[in-house]
Amino acid sequence: MIITIIVDTSGSMTVMAKNHIVSALINYCMDISEIDKERYARVKFRFITAAGEEIRDPGNTGGYFKKGENAGLSSLEKIFKTAGPNNMNFILLSDGLFPPGEKDEFLKIAENYPGLRLISAAVGADADESALREISCGNKVFRPGDIPSAVGFFLSEQGKCPDSIAAAGGGHG
Repeated sequence: MIITIIVDTSGSMTVMAKNHIVSALINYCMDISEIDKERYARVKFRFITAAGEEIRDPGNTGGYFKKGENAGLSSLEKIFKTAGPNNMNFILLSDGLFPPGEKDEFLKIAENYPGLRLISAAVGADADESALREISCGNKVFRPGDIPSAVGFFLSEQGKCPDSIAAAGGGHG
């Protein structure tokens, strides 16, 4: 099973040491198989920015954060297209501070990907968990320290989502 970790690299993610939190989370994901080899043996992680740029050096994410640059939720569509129908498991590392209208645009895009399973990890003390819940499968939002539960979501039967994220209870808000 491939789980793609999508990193929000928008301007709001450059403050309050969020980029350092993201680096720590990525490193943790890289080491998670050592925590419980049997449970995580079939999990492979892929790390990518919201703009679609592969993160080649997960231990040094600082260069991926650019003040004022926002790929936006709608840019995730190209990531979904290239992932293929059998690799639609995503964890979005974000503060959820999206521009007005962006959540609705994303939910419309998500309707085109019935197998999409995207959950969020809220990064930063100012994270808008409500906004993240609206775009997450089954309204699932995890705190950064709870990444094992986020990964476990995909490994469990609970990881099955409704036909669309919008139907998962988040809806348009």
